[in-house]
Amino acid sequence: LEPRETVTLSHMTLTVIDTVAGLLHMCNEFSSAVQSDMRIAFDTEFVGEQTYEPQLMLLQLAAPDGQIALVDPQRLMGQLGPVAELLNLHGLLKIMHAGGQDVPILKAALGQIEGPWFDTQIAAAYVGYPLQVGYVRLIGDEVGVRLGRDESLSDYWTARRNRAGGKNPKLTGPEYNGWRRQWALTEQRQLGDMGVRRRQKRRWPDLG
Repeated sequence: LEPRETVTLSHMTLTVIDTVAGLLHMCNEFSSAVQSDMRIAFDTEFVGEQTYEPQLMLLQLAAPDGQIALVDPQRLMGQLGPVAELLNLHGLLKIMHAGGQDVPILKAALGQIEGPWFDTQIAAAYVGYPLQVGYVRLIGDEVGVRLGRDESLSDYWTARRNRAGGKNPKLTGPEYNGWRRQWALTEQRQLGDMGVRRRQKRRWPDLG
């Protein structure tokens, strides 16, 4: 069984994982990919404001061969054991940026995860960057890629409620471009005359 949704971007393959079959397939593919290059990058998206304990909303994993997995932990609650086994492969280097909050939340969801770890924010500080340099700046300076700031923060609590109500747009297909255009326009309206973001939570756009 193949994962539910796959999108190919240049040399990368982006896959949404929200079924047990898809999770097992992804972990097998990633396990094979890291045999020749023992590195894996990860990031988490979580909500900590509306609940007693932070809730893991998204787990993002990237393998050396360009495979990227977006794992939906809410749909797979209690069934993430294969991810823990993947991350605990002996000698596998886990790469993250500013992982001070990511690691505890990851361990809360998956159980004990062994090192080694590599935090690009900490490493950047050793070579002259500020102690808490942002990912956008670091990528811009070191790789020469400008990341859109509108992609760096999402209101996952609202997104989860919208998904439960069948209101979320698809990430591919004919709806995608309209969704991105509306979100971009929303972002422009949220920026003041000096280009400073107004203090308000991001919301999924209303496609109605």
